[in-house]
Parts: sequence; structure tokens; C-alpha cells
Amino acid sequence: MTDADTVQFVVDASGRKLAPSRLPVDSLSLGRGVFETVLFLSGKPVFAREHEARLRASCAELAIASDEEARGIFRVGLVRAAQRPLAAARGRIAVFAPSHRGSAAGLIALEKAGPAPVSVSLMISDARRSSDEPLYRHKTVNYLANLLLREDARRCGYDDAVILDTDGNVAEASVANMFLRVGGGLVTPKAGPVLPGIVRAWVLENAGGAGAFVEERDVPSSALDTCDFAFATNSIIGLVPVSRILTRNLLPASEVSWFQRLSKAYRQVLDSASSGAPAP
Repeated sequence: MTDADTVQFVVDASGRKLAPSRLPVDSLSLGRGVFETVLFLSGKPVFAREHEARLRASCAELAIASDEEARGIFRVGLVRAAQRPLAAARGRIAVFAPSHRGSAAGLIALEKAGPAPVSVSLMISDARRSSDEPLYRHKTVNYLANLLLREDARRCGYDDAVILDTDGNVAEASVANMFLRVGGGLVTPKAGPVLPGIVRAWVLENAGGAGAFVEERDVPSSALDTCDFAFATNSIIGLVPVSRILTRNLLPASEVSWFQRLSKAYRQVLDSASSGAPAP
């Protein structure tokens, strides 16, 4: 990736460009901020409404910024992306809490997005996530723990790591939500120490139409030993099948007809977004 593929802006809620020095130092150093990662296709956002709603909700719940500030910074990010219409771009729109009597500031980073992986392999992390920790339901800028888990997985020859909570249940992967087929039924970890993913929500709403009915519930770690098919979701990769968990190979997506139908429906969402048409 070259410098020409990336661009960054520091802005206030009105869209005025700020010097990087205007970012609140306390919020930067203490991780007092939240962000959204949005897929842009030809400058047009995918699931913009859902990302904005989640960002505004996190800003309100964590006292990061006013609703007006959060909305303003997010929409500046949309404008900036439209001015740089890459075929596929990853946009990170972050909002940082003000220092003292100042106002919230936003950091917008746009970079060229590569193709989604065909599949991912997963290890199981030794780290455990508290089932009572509310911050995991938000995309805070303190994302280091997640990144370290993914880097550890890659050093071990895997693409990502599955995280378990302190009750022994599956939470999520370091950068993705998880869906597993266990005993013929599709399950996903219920709300708790799990980010309410945008694509996760889309799957919950649309899987039934493809012939798969999802149950949100506690998913014990034993499901990682017994599931025959699994897939991971996030806003950049979409829906990606899991090829193996540790040394155990799972069914390929080509053998799961409902997943093929669900993936086709998701591609239609992306096609509609890139054309600017309403989602089907």
C-alpha cells in the first residue's frame, strides 16, 4: 500500500479541518474515544445508517461526545469518502472526547481495501474476556488487546483467534463476530461481551430467508469441537467461511446451500450500495 492509497483528516463536528495537534491529548493517551469501520464502494458507504446509529449510541453511553457532535463527525467522514471514490475503501471514523471545555474531535482515515479472504482459519486464544465487561459492546479506540490476539494467531499460522469469556462461552474473534452450525442449527453468541456487529445484525435479520434460522444464545466452547460449519462477519470482509479451527477442517461453503443463498443476498446489498440504489 502506498501513501496515495491512504488519506487522513482531523475535523470538528462542523467539518472544519483541524491541525493534528488539536486532537485531545488526554483522550488519545487514555483511549477515550470510539470509532466505526465503514466499507465504501466507489465512495458510497455500506450500512451508513447502522454505523452512524451505533457510533452515536456509543458516544452517548460512554459520554464521549454530544449527539450533534457524533452525527456531525460521522457525516463529515461520508463526505470525505465521497470526495475520494476508491473502488473499495476502508473508512475509520473516530470520535474523541473533548479535553476540559473543548469540543469533540474526529479522526477520519481512508485507505484502499483489498479483497475479502476466501476463508479464514482460527485458533482458540488463551485469553479470557470478562462476561460482565460492558466496554466490549463498543468499538473503543483502545483496540490493542484485539490486535495482539490477531497478531499472535498469525504467528501461530492462523488468520485469527476465537476469544472465550470467563464463563467458558464463545465470545467472538478478535475482529469479527462468529456463527457456528451445531447439531444442524445455526447459533451465534448472545449479547454480552460481544460487539453488536453491523453485518451480524444483517445476518440475524436475513438468514431465515436463505433457509437458516439463527439462535442467539450462550455458545459453550465445546461447540468449537463439534460444529461442522462456521463463518465470521465484519463490515469489511462481509461473510467469510471458516476453513478450520485448530487442526480440524470444517465443511467448505460450497457444500452449504443456505450459506450460498445468504452470500448472494449480501452481494446484492453491496451492489446496491455501490450503485447508490436502495438496498433490496
